[in-house]
Amino acid sequence: MKKIVLLCLICASIGAKAQNNIKLPLKDSAVVYENTLQVSGATDKLFTEAQTWINDTFKDSKSFLSVNDIENLKLAGKGFILYLPGNNDPDTYLTYNIDITIKNGSYSYKIYDIGYLYGNSTALLNKEYSHYLHGEIHKISLMESKRTARVRLEAEFVFADQSFNLLLTSLKQAMSNAN
Repeated sequence: MKKIVLLCLICASIGAKAQNNIKLPLKDSAVVYENTLQVSGATDKLFTEAQTWINDTFKDSKSFLSVNDIENLKLAGKGFILYLPGNNDPDTYLTYNIDITIKNGSYSYKIYDIGYLYGNSTALLNKEYSHYLHGEIHKISLMESKRTARVRLEAEFVFADQSFNLLLTSLKQAMSNAN
């Protein structure tokens, strides 16, 4: 049920009009979502909650996880989210890496290496976002007008931001269960 609600919220957000000044979190010129949060709860309980969140959130959590390090209390994986542009384009996926580390009653998360997979092509969100911020949309696509490219990019950025914020909200909610 949670996944259906999440998907509905994401789909509804695609139709929302994007603002001209979309702000994505930047770290060293890369789009990165990261934070460290204190949570009351034993470290081992936090790690168990993070594992449970991954199992509940990702369809095939075993293939999602690239790191499940119980000794160092670290989880890492590569995820993807289907992007529904509403036209006849081939399936496009928002791809990303996520790390979760537990330490001394806190956990940190990091979503990074964000990109798009279009059929057999890939594009880095960082590169597109950098061109967008610097008014260099012409460097992104020669096949569409600047206006069309701007509208497409803004929809992609809004989708990515809302998708990651929803994902992180669910992680924070799960981790609060460690009390």
